[in-house]
Amino acid sequence: MPNESPTPRRSWAGPLWAGARYAAQNTPADRDRVVDVLRSFSLMVVVFGHLLMAMVVWKKDIPHLDNLLAHVRALQLATWVLQIMPIFFFAGAIANQISWSRASSKGVTWRTWTNDRLTRLIRPVVVYLAFWVPFVLISEATLGAKVAAPLATLSTQLLWFLGVYLPVTAMTPWLDAWTNRHPWRTPVLMLMTAALCDWLRLGVGISIAGLVNFVVVWAMAGTLGLSVSKTSQPRRFYVAVALGAVVANISLIHFGPWPTSMVGMPGEDISNMAPPTLVLGIHVWVMVSLIVLLRPMIERAAQRLRVWTLACAIGGASMTMYLWHLTGLIGLVLVEHQIGFDRGADVGTGRFWLMTAVHLITALVIIWVLITIFAPLEMRPLPWLDSPPTHGGHGSNLGVGIGIFLCAAAFLVLSATGMAYFPFGKVTTYAGLPLTPGLGFILLAAGTVLTRYSSRSPE
Repeated sequence: MPNESPTPRRSWAGPLWAGARYAAQNTPADRDRVVDVLRSFSLMVVVFGHLLMAMVVWKKDIPHLDNLLAHVRALQLATWVLQIMPIFFFAGAIANQISWSRASSKGVTWRTWTNDRLTRLIRPVVVYLAFWVPFVLISEATLGAKVAAPLATLSTQLLWFLGVYLPVTAMTPWLDAWTNRHPWRTPVLMLMTAALCDWLRLGVGISIAGLVNFVVVWAMAGTLGLSVSKTSQPRRFYVAVALGAVVANISLIHFGPWPTSMVGMPGEDISNMAPPTLVLGIHVWVMVSLIVLLRPMIERAAQRLRVWTLACAIGGASMTMYLWHLTGLIGLVLVEHQIGFDRGADVGTGRFWLMTAVHLITALVIIWVLITIFAPLEMRPLPWLDSPPTHGGHGSNLGVGIGIFLCAAAFLVLSATGMAYFPFGKVTTYAGLPLTPGLGFILLAAGTVLTRYSSRSPE
């Protein structure tokens, strides 16, 4: 009689940690733990970075968004280490390729697999937006638009990630095929494309060309993940790539128009993040090379039960943590202002760093509470979204492709506009395009419906 798996034990940290501990103790031996550790670690750094850098300066009781890096400019160099979103795309592409290979070997079509990916990503977003729509309307009515609008601008800012990760995920079969044929030529061509888009945007003045880099740069990070997993290069190769890429970026920043920071800075004409620039594209190669060089150490750490349990816990609540941590921060900032605890008023002083320590600890507690509340919803089926279609077409790859494009555009629109003055009260112009949060909702609804009904024939 085979041994039965142990039942998850109760934990002081709640069911999420208990479930993570159970999963960690029963992980298959052939699972690539490094991929999961990289995704979890990169997400933790992103959350911590936002909690540290994001600030609000109150002027006559009106909040103004600010960034610590704008005041302590020496910290901008730290973004050359802390900007680790390339690692998430690097690891995510490997995980998606494994998922696609398993699905396709069972006869699952691309459109069905892609719709399943969309459903998993959009489920927690639906819950998140269902909270923010009434919250924005109520806060504008009670606090006033001048107070609520700047904070509501932050609410959907992080959805840019889904606007890029979703189409890159849908491209998995093609990235897989391209890297099978040309494992290193493909990412090099992508980097050259990023350079061309920067030249068109910054040199010629065709601003819309920068939008292409949203996909090209982050798809390149994923492509490098597949290239690394399929080839074997000596360590000196990655040392040379990392050093060469750092030198190239130092030169570009010194002689060109690109800023030093690898994240967006308030008041700067050019951001390396939105849209991604050639400098950020080169930074991708640096981070990927460092991860390859550090892989033996990461593998050893991943075998430790506590490290692996933490990775499982974060993996089980990744979208919840990513989506809700800024909401927790917004609530904390409002409370801090009410009690006179405004860290933005004393930037750089000893009091500021003490306040920052208290701020970080409190924010982490709030995020833990939010995760405990909302993480169970991340995997809970939603009535319409997760049910088989009752009517629709006969399956269309083109329909799924257009649907994914609309959903990605929706996330980018909401990221650019925020939820302030929802739905059509304020127009935000980005790359010459007029955008409103209401438009983002329309695109998201249309894209989800089209993808769903194009993904498979009704059963």
